[in-house]
Amino acid sequence: RVSWDLSQLVGYESNPANSSDHVGDTYVEQSLYTTLSKKLTPTVTWQGIYSGSYDNYIEYGDGDYMSHTLTPVKFLWQPGRMWRVDTGADMNITYYPRSKPSNYREVKPFVGIRQNLGEFPRIGNVFHSVRYEWFVRDYISKKARDGAGAETLSKRADTRHRLRYEVGTTWNETLLKLKQEWYFHDSNDERNDFYDAQDYTVTLSVNRPLTKKLSANASYSLERKNYERRAVTGITGEARYDDTQTWTLAGAYDFNRTWSFNPSFSYKFLDSNDPTGEYV
Repeated sequence: RVSWDLSQLVGYESNPANSSDHVGDTYVEQSLYTTLSKKLTPTVTWQGIYSGSYDNYIEYGDGDYMSHTLTPVKFLWQPGRMWRVDTGADMNITYYPRSKPSNYREVKPFVGIRQNLGEFPRIGNVFHSVRYEWFVRDYISKKARDGAGAETLSKRADTRHRLRYEVGTTWNETLLKLKQEWYFHDSNDERNDFYDAQDYTVTLSVNRPLTKKLSANASYSLERKNYERRAVTGITGEARYDDTQTWTLAGAYDFNRTWSFNPSFSYKFLDSNDPTGEYV
């Protein structure tokens, strides 16, 4: 079985943490996603996945980049109606044509387990799942820095552990989900341990069909990122933290089996003890 999706997006850069010539620029993104799958046994399915994208900034050419992700091996095991297990590994390479120090390669193995707990009175059909991911990211030409900011002989390398737990229910045709996610990021770049952080996110979402052709989805998430030792601008001894809130409202209207209309609105607000990092 083969499936694919080709899309194009036009966006506007608003993050003030980027350089002044980057903020306010418009970019165009082309992306391709394709999946091959084959059932090996009645309970085991193999998948091979490729996704790629190219982002092109109209004025800020240094921000252009290409990203390719290949998942050559992903196995889905579903021994019955109650359990589902998936495992595999992603391989990624991200390339900046005009900013070679930003180029990196990445390998990310993962494993996930989902259990359907069954039907409960006044609650609905309840399920929960847990997922673990780990990645190692190798920068192709960028050197790691020491505590004084000088380049070392070693290339920069980052690792990240991510753990996700989700619980949800389908009640009166309404899907409710609560997702909790935690990750720890560690880098061998010792310049104030700038990239090391622990991140915790809670997301609540609801999806409900309104008519046979129209459905609506709403979600809210709160993310707290605690940097290990990134100093607040102008203050020594205080580590930076960021709180990000995101509201999303989306809908889907199916005209027929071929065409659908999918409007979406998202609002993000970042609050930080470092004012230079705040944005809407």
